[in-house]
Amino acid sequence: MRWADRLGWRANLQRLNERISPSRRVRRDGRDHRHFDVLLTASLAPDDLCVDIGANIGTVTTTMARVAPYGKHILVEPLPDLAIRLAERFPGCEVHAVACSDHDGLEHFVRVVERPTRSGLHPGQVKAGMTTESFEVPVTTLDALLAGRRPRVIKIDVEGTELDVLRGARQTIATARPIVLFEHQPVSDEGAAQSRAIHELFTAASYRLFDVDGDGPLDTDSFIKTARSGRVWNFVATP
Repeated sequence: MRWADRLGWRANLQRLNERISPSRRVRRDGRDHRHFDVLLTASLAPDDLCVDIGANIGTVTTTMARVAPYGKHILVEPLPDLAIRLAERFPGCEVHAVACSDHDGLEHFVRVVERPTRSGLHPGQVKAGMTTESFEVPVTTLDALLAGRRPRVIKIDVEGTELDVLRGARQTIATARPIVLFEHQPVSDEGAAQSRAIHELFTAASYRLFDVDGDGPLDTDSFIKTARSGRVWNFVATP
């Protein structure tokens, strides 16, 4: 797809794939990204700061940079090759080849070779037969990474460790009061405990939760039910 970037065709190719793909997940992801586009366009001022955790190839970053061109956005992407590509594609942004969590240190990060978007510290969407590679990455908290900077929007897509990322961003959430866009799709019964903890964290910060389609505000049981249904896996937390 790098040739599509050079020709400016990536967005058109993505929209075409979203319409004709036989995959329900691809079509759903396409719709979610359009929802994100609308939300970011309506919420950001030209100089607002955004954080993209799990930036991957920069799909959401593209909208952030377009709508808020004067913000030095912070991109977090642990896969080294993707971090290099992000730095090349978004020279005005600050790119960190680290993983965000609730502590500082070093951890093993798992790359899913066939599906890099499913890579993570503890990825839950790895299917039988997929090839994985493990390597060590620096880990830090978002609070430490921001060092007092106040983002308007934080997007989190970390394949199952979103609760840890949020725990490491408590100070930022409390002081900057950003809109938080996050993916959450529990893959086992134990996931309900994570869903409950996420809801409690946001409730304690006086936030409300919605799914990306705008349904809500979701109470604890509704959030758990929606997350487990598989109908939607992207959510919005608003102060």
